[in-house]
Amino acid sequence: MDKGYAAAELYECVPDPDTPAVLPPLIGHSAAFSRVRHDIACLAATGAPAIITGEPGTGKSLLARAVHAASTRASGPFVAVPCARLPEALLEIELFGCVKGSVIGASSDRMGVLDGAHGGTVLLEDVEEMTLRTQGLLLRFLESGEVHRVGTIGSGTLSDVRILATTSVRLEARVGEGLFREGLRSCLTASEMSAPSLRDRRDDIPVLVDYFARVALTGDARRPVTFTLEAHSALEAYSWPGNVRELRQVVERLVMSAETEWIGAEDLPVGIRPRRPGGARTARERRRTVGEDLFMRIVRSGESFWSAVYPMFMQREITRTDLRDMVRRGLQSSRGNYGTLIRLLNMPASDQRKFVSFLRRYGCELTSRER
Repeated sequence: MDKGYAAAELYECVPDPDTPAVLPPLIGHSAAFSRVRHDIACLAATGAPAIITGEPGTGKSLLARAVHAASTRASGPFVAVPCARLPEALLEIELFGCVKGSVIGASSDRMGVLDGAHGGTVLLEDVEEMTLRTQGLLLRFLESGEVHRVGTIGSGTLSDVRILATTSVRLEARVGEGLFREGLRSCLTASEMSAPSLRDRRDDIPVLVDYFARVALTGDARRPVTFTLEAHSALEAYSWPGNVRELRQVVERLVMSAETEWIGAEDLPVGIRPRRPGGARTARERRRTVGEDLFMRIVRSGESFWSAVYPMFMQREITRTDLRDMVRRGLQSSRGNYGTLIRLLNMPASDQRKFVSFLRRYGCELTSRER
């Protein structure tokens, strides 16, 4: 069998081993999260295509599962398709299937998820990563309800599937750049909800911390671990550029490495600890941007920009605005000198040209007026 087609088999409609059989609880009592609960109910009441927007790490896929679970399709299948992980040819086969002999290695007809999830919901994660061709095929399905397998000539088969999508970018901007079809954008955004950043729901951090700590110790014989008030204050003050995903990872690492039943502020990662030993950050510090926190994390930890921030940006865990804010904060400290900024970001002087080129490529270089 052709290696490319074999790769597609990895994404058959089978349960994700990392996804629990029972939907995780939606945790939060903040005003921002109350709106999320309301939006979930609204989206669940309609079978129209819908999109969930929000920064990386805000739990968009979890919210999509909640919409499915609250809808009349709850007894049907729920299939998540990672658009960013599949090249165009494999994504098309994954969604629509193919007929025998249509691609190398296809020794029999293959059903796509749009057929296999009949009566249920298909979630398209990072829908902006679809190519224009695949977007066109998806739009045709949304308009007709027909699934045309790769290699099929003539009419397709009808399938009753609800399409949900997630994105971390502004689709309007992608449309303007010629990278996303306006017809598909308008179809998806007719029903829309936004997943709030963790910065916009700080009141939920204590209960999230306690929940993640309990989950981390599930099945562990050790005694429960408790975060001190000072630790909670520091966690609430931090800007969490990676949102709930980052919070969970931090809590799990702390709990699993804890040597006592208490976790204090001094046990937190360097970039999250309060400046004053044992104290909470000031109100002014609480208003810092994600970019400013990233800058301070690098300076304090001694990590290089390339290892601490670059991967987060390329994986879309932080936005271009966050990166520009980080550069602005650094230039303020270096008095506008890029050579000094390079040293502050723990890069060798020889990386200056590489760093500036990177900023220019992604539109993050600041003019003198912006600094």
